[in-house]
Amino acid sequence: MRSIERHHAIQLEGEDRERLARLYEEMAGKAQEIALMMARILKKRGTWSELIIRPADANRSADEVQTDWVDLEIFLTPEGETLGCYDYNNNLAGPCPE
Repeated sequence: MRSIERHHAIQLEGEDRERLARLYEEMAGKAQEIALMMARILKKRGTWSELIIRPADANRSADEVQTDWVDLEIFLTPEGETLGCYDYNNNLAGPCPE
């Protein structure tokens, strides 16, 4: 995991600090829930280590929308094996494209 360069970081305070902390906790819980669902659907075991979310339709060409674009990619630990991918627009879950 990468860390923020401290000399460029801004110390969060007040409402921003509290709100970002709450949002992070909510997102981490949702990520765990997504990983568990994907593991069940795809019949895989493991613990999620990384979640990549791409906004639906972000920077997509018409060809990519119809082919191998994924909106969500989940990785397992410790080997780094990919759990699977989710295509929001087409309601598909499965192995990630190579």
